[in-house]
Amino acid sequence: MGPNHLLEFYRDLQGDNLSFIYKGQFRDSITDKLIELSEFNIKNTKEVRKLRKKVSFIMVESFQNIVRHGNEYADPENKGNHPSTFLLRNQGNAFYITSVNVIENQEVDSLKEKLDKVNTLSSEELRVLFKQVIVSGTFSEKGGAGLGLIEMVRKSGQPIDYDFKEVTPDKSYCFMRMKLKRKDDTTLEFAPFSADQEIHYRFMDEDVLMLYKGNFSQESVIPVLQMLEENVKVMIDEVAMQKKTFNILVEVLQNISKHGDLSDTGKKMGMFIIGESGDGFVVSAGNLIKNDEVASLEERLSNLAGQDAGELSQLYRKYLREGHGSEAGAGLGLIDIYRDSESRVEFDFSPVNETQSFYSISITV
Repeated sequence: MGPNHLLEFYRDLQGDNLSFIYKGQFRDSITDKLIELSEFNIKNTKEVRKLRKKVSFIMVESFQNIVRHGNEYADPENKGNHPSTFLLRNQGNAFYITSVNVIENQEVDSLKEKLDKVNTLSSEELRVLFKQVIVSGTFSEKGGAGLGLIEMVRKSGQPIDYDFKEVTPDKSYCFMRMKLKRKDDTTLEFAPFSADQEIHYRFMDEDVLMLYKGNFSQESVIPVLQMLEENVKVMIDEVAMQKKTFNILVEVLQNISKHGDLSDTGKKMGMFIIGESGDGFVVSAGNLIKNDEVASLEERLSNLAGQDAGELSQLYRKYLREGHGSEAGAGLGLIDIYRDSESRVEFDFSPVNETQSFYSISITV
């Protein structure tokens, strides 16, 4: 999963103002960080600010659905064969929130019946059903799942897209997507549901754990780092490797936040991906830079690639002693990346317009 791989994802998601796709640890503690990430992006996008509370509610319900049900049938001997996935995407005035998790085949018909029912009811009928379920508790056998379905449709004003794909004779993937748009947007056509399903399978095939495309200001980077830190601690047993991997994650994300060029929306837009590779991980990131900065950055990266561990440590100490003006921070960060990854770094520059190029870097840890 190198720089060109990252560029493919960037182009495929080019129409997204925000893309967050997650195949990591599904725990309650991740939920708050997701809310921080989404709310920051929404409040900084004037066109969709009014959707903030609805997006947060539906996002939490969808994520919690995976927490409650997604790991229930995990097989310790085949861990990761049928992983759950969570997707949050914003295109123009539309938001898409998709959850993917495995359920028992014997539950498919019952869940389909519930989905069909909530999809066909009016807002008033949904309100009545919600009250009935609270009183009787008969709509769902599992903590709040039925109420969650009803409330998501009520909040979104849109039916739930769903699909089931059998993965074993006993189990199936359950895909559910919620859609939201501004009420005053009467011409918007929602993107096809199949696109999110394809992303899930692509994440499985290419061993991707997390993707974030959006605004890389400091406020948005913090919750991403917190989610990554929690996953790194679970996935990596060796403390030294945990520290090394997390250091690279920090440097890569901070590099975009501090040094990325502004997009046509006036934001520092970029993309970050982490995936598995053998016994380690591949961390990839990309952002726009000015074309007149490409040559100097490419030269700096090439020079670092030609140095061994001792030379890199010596160069690091030199930067600390002397500093290099505005380049000092970026230089130290790049040296750290090369040191921690033992120079397993690839990079690429692809022109996107007359003034900017897409700079992508991939580090194997």
